[in-house]
Amino acid sequence: MKVKFKKLKKEAPTPDRGSDYAAGWDLIATSVKKEKGALVYGTSISVEIPKGYFGILAAKFNVYSTDLSLTNRLGIIDSDYTGELIFKYRILHEGEYPKVYKVGDRIGQLVILSHKTPEWVEADVEEHTLKVQGNDKR
Repeated sequence: MKVKFKKLKKEAPTPDRGSDYAAGWDLIATSVKKEKGALVYGTSISVEIPKGYFGILAAKFNVYSTDLSLTNRLGIIDSDYTGELIFKYRILHEGEYPKVYKVGDRIGQLVILSHKTPEWVEADVEEHTLKVQGNDKR
């Protein structure tokens, strides 16, 4: 699988992994702005995720050492989204000097996973429950 990406600013770092075993690709802040008690970090990266795949934007493990929490916990990036990858962090402790990410810091990661599109079949809930439990009494 190949994932096409575009640098929206020429100085934007290419997504990279911490090791060959890392599932996520690290993304680096290229901009930050404060918005309603949160910090919005831009990465200046957009991606074209292939059909049949989706991306998850997640916080880095080191977020515990900051005063930040990802506002939506996980961000789902569908294959038809091609805008900039951004992270929005809520500031947990508004003090004089909260511990936050700065431009140039690794602020999150992108994990790409495959998925199958299910066929939805409407069924009677009782019927479905009986079949799941193995008690089909018909």
